[in-house]
Amino acid sequence: MKTELSEYPAGLSQGDIEFIMQNDVDVVSLERIDGAKAMWKASVSVEGATPVQMIADNGINEIYFQVLIRIDSDHIVEALTAISPYAVLGLSFVGDGGLFIRGAFYVEFSNMHALTNTYRAAALAYGTYERAINGLTK
Repeated sequence: MKTELSEYPAGLSQGDIEFIMQNDVDVVSLERIDGAKAMWKASVSVEGATPVQMIADNGINEIYFQVLIRIDSDHIVEALTAISPYAVLGLSFVGDGGLFIRGAFYVEFSNMHALTNTYRAAALAYGTYERAINGLTK
């Protein structure tokens, strides 16, 4: 007997990823980046918060999806505190590009919830980070 964990099948194609982001009300803007295989500039607003700009990428090797949000390297402690509640997030240094909040997951065995949870978690964490560096508590 096979146990079904979700009604949504595992394994996302680049077309699935783009379709989901285009139709998710939390993704307030989505624009393909010219010349990239599967990379988008996205703005994500969770629960009516200010939209967060991020890069969404599935084109480097197509086996994982990642979102990247640039942060100030002078505020690493605030960033680490902001991402701590989210298991899917970390910090990543990208060459000369700087420091980023990064969320990623392996595409083949994941469903649409992995995708939406990844960019929503990144947006929520960035909101917390931004409030912390601006001296705001809420």
